Amino acid sequence: MRRKDREMTSRAELDALIYRCEVCRLGLSVADQPYVVPLFFGYDGRRLYLHCAHTGRKLELLRQNPRVCVEFDVLLGLERNEKPCAWSARYQSVIGTGTARIVESVEEKQVALVLMMAHYGAPDARFTAEEAANVTVLCVELEELTGKQRL
Repeated sequence: MRRKDREMTSRAELDALIYRCEVCRLGLSVADQPYVVPLFFGYDGRRLYLHCAHTGRKLELLRQNPRVCVEFDVLLGLERNEKPCAWSARYQSVIGTGTARIVESVEEKQVALVLMMAHYGAPDARFTAEEAANVTVLCVELEELTGKQRL
């Protein structure tokens, strides 16, 4: 990281920021063509779970290249100035890399869906095996996380 003075190094700090975020961005790439999509998510401290449609561009790209990047950010405020080049922002962000897979196990889908619902304020939500079987869930096994902030 170029700006070491802005690096977030504590894993607890990185996790706390991820838990604060409402949206993550999933970055995929095939044949030098990048694709980024914002998604709702659940996080267990090691894995990121994402809900998606049964078909579509995300799944097509993941089948070709399961390596992904994820991004989370919180804008803490803008710093306005008379001079446009002097504007700035206070923020925190986390970027992670990993490998994505389609979750096949109904039991793991249930866990993932409960994590997602808890993240958005419904910790008591439960899903039947039939409900879980009827959705597509992705799991990103996170391998690296880096964080940056300007407070």
